[in-house]
Amino acid sequence: MEESDRLTHFLRDADDGLAVLSEHGLITLAGRRVHLDPGAVVAGRAMVSPELARSVDEELAAHWTASLDVARDKGQADLIVTAAIGAAPYLHRLGRWDDLARMCGTALAHDRERGLALSREVLAEAVATENFLVASWAARDVSEALRADGRLDDARELARQASEHTERAGLGPWSRAAARVRELRIRSDQGDDRAVLDEVRQLLAALPETSGEEENTTYTHARGMVLELGMNAAAGIGDQTTSLDFTEQILAGMLAANAPEADLARARYVLGGRLVALGRDDEAREPLEWCRAFCAEHGDIGLLVQVIAVLMEIEDRAGNHARAIELTADALRLAYLMGDPHLISVRHHDFAVLLGRVETASPKVLAHYLASIFVAIRTDAPNVATEIEMLAWYAFAHGLPPRMELSEYIALAEQTEGVRLGELLSALPQRLPDELQVADRAMTRAGQIMQDWSPFLTAVVLRAVGDDRPGVDENLEIGFTGLEQSAGTGPLVTALRRVLAGERGPELLDGLGLLPYGLVSKALDAISEQERAGS
Repeated sequence: MEESDRLTHFLRDADDGLAVLSEHGLITLAGRRVHLDPGAVVAGRAMVSPELARSVDEELAAHWTASLDVARDKGQADLIVTAAIGAAPYLHRLGRWDDLARMCGTALAHDRERGLALSREVLAEAVATENFLVASWAARDVSEALRADGRLDDARELARQASEHTERAGLGPWSRAAARVRELRIRSDQGDDRAVLDEVRQLLAALPETSGEEENTTYTHARGMVLELGMNAAAGIGDQTTSLDFTEQILAGMLAANAPEADLARARYVLGGRLVALGRDDEAREPLEWCRAFCAEHGDIGLLVQVIAVLMEIEDRAGNHARAIELTADALRLAYLMGDPHLISVRHHDFAVLLGRVETASPKVLAHYLASIFVAIRTDAPNVATEIEMLAWYAFAHGLPPRMELSEYIALAEQTEGVRLGELLSALPQRLPDELQVADRAMTRAGQIMQDWSPFLTAVVLRAVGDDRPGVDENLEIGFTGLEQSAGTGPLVTALRRVLAGERGPELLDGLGLLPYGLVSKALDAISEQERAGS
């Protein structure tokens, strides 16, 4: 038995025997624990029969495996890890490598530090005994755990060792390709996507469809790993066309292999995203709608929320604002079902943006911006500053009411189906005495925004009313150049150029976001004042 398992409750009906051993000084009893004399350990291991040793290994392995299953059913993470570590040495001696790998993976999933210690111990033993098959997966598991911790240099070295052990274990080309992919993933994490993409092409060209050697994976799985790496590497260098090509190959391979529909749903979601990245929104609708229907039917709420978010963007770009708002409201409702405060905050933000397309300065829009801020503040989320900036843009575009009551805005937000903002805020700790003080911060920031844009807006107004004083053209050129070099500013540039061309109608504000709305509306107001004054 392992020293940690030498407990009286494992030794059934042995009280008399333990008493005799204790009298002769071979053991010491400390509560339920049995300490053996070191000489007794050496002598006992020399005397025991292989049959008895194996029966002990089998019984203790079964005990800890059963204990792990019980702990998992009860959600007891610490006991899960203890059971996995307890089973490991017995499974190792029995040569049950698949079960040992499962125990190491389980320990890593629930306690990174203890799981790493176990996997490193197995790796060292496997290398020392030249069991390179075990060494390959142990090094792989340690590498992936280190990668998850952001320790990329260490992870890359362990991945290299895993590839080396895979080759020394005599595994075939599919297994070697899969091991190499794990190395290249870390290289991609380190920003070397262009070189990774070159090697992906080499791996695909060299990967045979048949293998006469021992393998620990299949051709389909290995090729899918290579394609996925290529898909991500191509996207990393902005080559969306190549990334889409790899994505389509992945989906085709999954369909040919009759992959589970849940896996196909995720592949179609990725495909939709690649098509959107290329501006092919209409083509993206089909795979995304298939994925949305599947997730709704099978209750995959997490993926469903992501799919709806992409569809919402597609409808918004197409000018289908009512449909976009409907989708965003659904995503917000699902976020509340998931119970993730950060996701809820993000979806309130999205809903406010989309609703603002059609209701502009309505109190309901403001309520959802405030909801996003309140939840972010109470969870100390990283998006607090971003949300306050959005509130400042709202204040810049529309101003804020002179009197604001938290309960009033909670009630407005809860008019959207599924929103339980009051209940959520009651369950979260209040971090500020008065959360509505963010309105003062937003108004201060709105004033700064006005100062920042004042030279450009002044130039727009002066040029629009025919004033050609020195400096106007220079400020216009600087302003438009900066806007045209920034992403997402097309609608603002178009609206301002229409203003300079003589247009003055309210339709110039249609569909503009908060900051563009504020800039264009302020320009129009100032032009109107100048024209009325005849100046």
